[in-house]
Amino acid sequence: MKTSENIDQIGLCLSKVIGEVTDARKEQQGYGYTYADLHQVLQIIRPVLSKNQVGMLQFPETICEDGVEKVEVITRLMYKDQWMESSLKMPISSNGKTSGEQDVGKTIS
Repeated sequence: MKTSENIDQIGLCLSKVIGEVTDARKEQQGYGYTYADLHQVLQIIRPVLSKNQVGMLQFPETICEDGVEKVEVITRLMYKDQWMESSLKMPISSNGKTSGEQDVGKTIS
């Protein structure tokens, strides 16, 4: 994780957000499991973040690391001049039947 030099204000603000967020209902069916879909999660979190003046950005980047094409999704939370950022890297999954763009989208999903 990366952060701004100080995180005291954003830390306090995020503790308020955590106290207000409710659990998403697991209503979607997967392969032997249930899950909450992204739309429902965003409907819960967006108003709470907005109320507490926390901005959230997510952006993907394609990278080549050790000869392997990967997608890195970076998530940044911001409050005033403070921020916290984390990322997740995954190899681009391909089945040979879809385009490169579709493979990137599938990996991000």
